[in-house]
Amino acid sequence: MPLVVDVTNESAVAAAVQHLLSAWERIDLLLNVAGIGVAAPFRSTTPDEYRRMADVNVLGVLYPIQAVLPTMTAQGEGHIVKYSAPPMPADRRRAGARRGEAPFRACDIASVPPPRRESAMCHRPAGHP
Repeated sequence: MPLVVDVTNESAVAAAVQHLLSAWERIDLLLNVAGIGVAAPFRSTTPDEYRRMADVNVLGVLYPIQAVLPTMTAQGEGHIVKYSAPPMPADRRRAGARRGEAPFRACDIASVPPPRRESAMCHRPAGHP
């Protein structure tokens, strides 16, 4: 069931989860892959670009997790997967806003009783082991 959802809109994410629950009655997997970056020299970027990046990369991780946790807790199981791009080299780092792992780790995933699962995946740039 394809859904288009703005992950920076908390109520839209909650509504999408409720829509899925009405159709499927449970949620077993959250694959959290939303993320954006700013591909421009720092001096030619705007604060609004970084604000949008932070909204997508932080709140866009947090809202879906918060929306599915009550259901996964009630089910007694669920799997949350957070996919993240690798850190950029220091000379290209964009103010650290792409670090979606922090809100992922800060979430109360431990409240989902076993057999819960959480995963964080990161791809490697070409040419790196």
